[in-house]
Amino acid sequence: MAEKGNQFKISFSSGESGDIRTFDYDSIFTPQKVTRDLSGGSGGSGGEYYGSDSDRQQILVNEANKHAFVGSGYCLKWVCNVYDTAFSKKCKRYGNVIAAYNAWKTTKINSDGSNVPLGAAVLSHNTAKASINGHIGIFIGNGIVRHNSSRDGGGVYNDKITDFMSTYGADAWAWIDNDNLSLVSASFIGAKHSATESEIRALTNACIQENGGSERAVKGEASLMCNLYESRGKSYSSVYSYVLNGKWFGAATRQAMSTNKHNPSTQQMNWVADVICRGNRTLDKKINEHDCYSDISWIKNDGKTYTSYSYIKNPSNYKKDKTIVHNRYGSTWTFSCFLRDNNAGDPYGYTG
Repeated sequence: MAEKGNQFKISFSSGESGDIRTFDYDSIFTPQKVTRDLSGGSGGSGGEYYGSDSDRQQILVNEANKHAFVGSGYCLKWVCNVYDTAFSKKCKRYGNVIAAYNAWKTTKINSDGSNVPLGAAVLSHNTAKASINGHIGIFIGNGIVRHNSSRDGGGVYNDKITDFMSTYGADAWAWIDNDNLSLVSASFIGAKHSATESEIRALTNACIQENGGSERAVKGEASLMCNLYESRGKSYSSVYSYVLNGKWFGAATRQAMSTNKHNPSTQQMNWVADVICRGNRTLDKKINEHDCYSDISWIKNDGKTYTSYSYIKNPSNYKKDKTIVHNRYGSTWTFSCFLRDNNAGDPYGYTG
């Protein structure tokens, strides 16, 4: 492996002539780095830790709780400043909340505000209850929205989300700058596994078949493959061999590998190589399960079991580290995260 500037290269070789290729890493997605020592922790033994979904969400909330008032009429500026300060980056700025409302992927808020995730922005459109430019705050948990307001001479206030909705007409939540802080459970430098170009292509087809072709979806599925191989598949010679022959992945996925069904791009193959060969995981090492909704027999929340498919397929019913999932194959596991925008796709989790 050679490293030059921000570009990384890995060469894969099976020892057979003609099956050698260099993959370039010009634009690798890296979750926000958090300074934390996880030696011996859940992220594996040592390595750099980049934070679980709750870490990133909590980082934003921590900053919101201490971020100062920035002046009357600047509620959106305050929210963006919180995000920028928390993650040492600059989100896209808009002239008013209405513009952000239209640009960000919004989700309608339940009548009691119970579907708003930690760290999400809570927005009101141009309504009679809000100013002409709308209003915005950050959900900091425990039913509370924190926001920059001109109320009582100006300041930063904590309001119950239901009061925030009734006072300002807030009707939607969104991730700031469309950065879904809950998409990735964790990222760390894990074990590095060898693979040829043809194997990377086949594994990329498998990732797309299982979870779709976006960067986060592909990297998340590749991370799961490594986790499964290391915990269950060491009798196989490689990650590729385990995924193809280990029977955990279904026939449709194995067929996609063999037929190059999705004809992945070089970029998609780079994402898989980055995870498998460079060890850049985007899921915590403990994550070893995911199921499509049709394979889930029941889920359990707060001790109550639900078997209705309409309940099972509703992403808002899945609570990190709380919801228990049981599939039709007999496996029972704990929900951790989704890997697509707006909590689409399969739920992921862990056994034990």
